[in-house]
Amino acid sequence: MRTKNLLPSIAGIALVALAGFTAVDYMQPSLWEAKADSMGVEVIFTNDHRNCGAVNDLLGGCFDAATPNVIYVLPDMGPEVTQGVVLHELAHVEQWRNEEPLDECLADTRAREWGSTVSLYDDCLDNMVVDLVK
Repeated sequence: MRTKNLLPSIAGIALVALAGFTAVDYMQPSLWEAKADSMGVEVIFTNDHRNCGAVNDLLGGCFDAATPNVIYVLPDMGPEVTQGVVLHELAHVEQWRNEEPLDECLADTRAREWGSTVSLYDDCLDNMVVDLVK
């Protein structure tokens, strides 16, 4: 997997070492990096035209079937939101590979199954609660 803007600087490694972690700890792939790597998907951090999911440059990611082994994610969203967005977009990759419809609610559900702690579509959660009550 190749990612952009993710390589630690020497100063960053030094700060992590001062905090009691080793460079090896710091270099361990995150949950989303490991998932993207296992799926053979490149994650590109960008807010340019390729990121069709960017919402006012605040939140978003994009899977485009024209580039099926690449997802585009906004930079600087924070670790928890980045993980949620990447896992959500990876769920769209899985849907596309399985020739399933690209469904936002199902992608959110799959992202949570993989470890996301955020939901990008709150109305999906509301619908799930309603369905459980019926």
